[in-house]
Amino acid sequence: MINFESVIQTKMEKTVKNILILLIGLYVLSCSDGSNKSADQHWKDGQQYRIETKLMESITSFKSIIKTYPLHELAAQAQFQIADIYLNDTKDFEFAVEEFQKVVQDYPDHEVSKKSLFMIAYIYNNYLEAYSDAIINYNLFKDKYPDDELIPSVEYELEGLKNIKTTIDSLNSIVNKRTNLYNMSEFDLAKLKDSIERESQFIHDINTAIRTVIIGQDDLIEKLLLAILTDGHVFLEGVPGLAKTLTINSLAKIIDTKFQRLQFTPDLLPADILGTLIYNPRDGSFEVKKGPIFANIILADEINRSPAKVQSALLEAMQERQITIGDQTFKLENPFLVMATQNPIEQEGTYPLPEAQIDRFMFKVLVGYPNPEEELEILKRMGKINSNIELKPVVNPSQILSARKIVDQIYIAENIQKYIVSLVFATRYPEKYGLKDLQPLITYGASPRATIFLANASKSHAFLRNRGFVIPEDVRAVGKSILRHRIILSYEAEAEEITTEDIIQRIYESVPTP
Repeated sequence: MINFESVIQTKMEKTVKNILILLIGLYVLSCSDGSNKSADQHWKDGQQYRIETKLMESITSFKSIIKTYPLHELAAQAQFQIADIYLNDTKDFEFAVEEFQKVVQDYPDHEVSKKSLFMIAYIYNNYLEAYSDAIINYNLFKDKYPDDELIPSVEYELEGLKNIKTTIDSLNSIVNKRTNLYNMSEFDLAKLKDSIERESQFIHDINTAIRTVIIGQDDLIEKLLLAILTDGHVFLEGVPGLAKTLTINSLAKIIDTKFQRLQFTPDLLPADILGTLIYNPRDGSFEVKKGPIFANIILADEINRSPAKVQSALLEAMQERQITIGDQTFKLENPFLVMATQNPIEQEGTYPLPEAQIDRFMFKVLVGYPNPEEELEILKRMGKINSNIELKPVVNPSQILSARKIVDQIYIAENIQKYIVSLVFATRYPEKYGLKDLQPLITYGASPRATIFLANASKSHAFLRNRGFVIPEDVRAVGKSILRHRIILSYEAEAEEITTEDIIQRIYESVPTP
């Protein structure tokens, strides 16, 4: 006797199975991008597109991995790469947070999930100024990864957020009391923030353009941008081949200004830089022939290869923004920026810069070697005989001058000003700050120019982060580059191989942070 119920059930099971197989097949077809590429090939395409700054194509390639191969090992890495592109390449920080959150939610057990959670908190803190969200995510990181090597950094950031809260409370008090600040009837923090976001758009354009040529060197690029915003000069020191000259050349091409490169040599004369008087025999008069210093951006390449009298030819131009030739004085165009390079490994045929001149440089930046990942990208991008990367101007001088006016409006509280003064005074009188052991190691401390530069550079640092007020972290971020060439060490310090970096770090640790 036939069991009809069993037959019907068997047929239904086969039908359901066939339907499921069909649906799975349709799903796979819908996921396919039609290229039949493997996950590895999509990954290579995404990396290559990013190197070539074809960012949308890069994102599309990474998304193909996530969509077509959701269970592949590279899926989590692809999602992280998309977030990293929004963070470091396009500077779309809100999109970056969303993409990092996808990593945390969709791949909680993958190793990139941990880094993504840290980056979410970091972006909230340093770019979006969503400090409450930053605190929440930093604490989530602490709870989830209590023994991770990043915990000291997390603790440091949380401590900094406490200082930010104190500063914000101080600002709110000023706003509520409608005090007269910088000759303003009231301090409108929200309005200032809007102005900063509007006037700082060109910073994104500069970063995007210069990173098509320069890989890594984040500190160098940031210090050059700070110098432009604060009307300062930059002194670069590093071994050959680290893209010092290339970086400055690239920046000069990006800014629509006059640029001159001066190659300093032992036989160079001051007149070769400034200009001179030329006798005109027709009328018996002297005519002024202006030198290459009459430009907006000056690259003084290997400045220590010329004698002191040639180096000193820059002094008047750097400080007074003017040049005197004979009995005539000529004003230099604004902006005016001198960027000098020095090779530290060669002593023969070089002339150390006098203290009076090196003090006129706002920053002394030590340029180091790239890490293995950066050097690999350098090889991929620059390992060609004919490299045809072209840079076009994306910024004009009026944008820079307008941004400087906004930088001047950034609020710096009195306790931050006192902190700056204390840091500088600690280089002169370390014994007054509990650093008696440093007294015999320092011959001369930093000049008052360092105090001014610290304040202005801190405001520019806040400007780059779209913040209308200065916090202690801004001061510390620019402090070493401003102080390292202004502290003159004694013979005892040199004998003990103590550097200015060591001195500054001790001062940071001893001077109370507001």
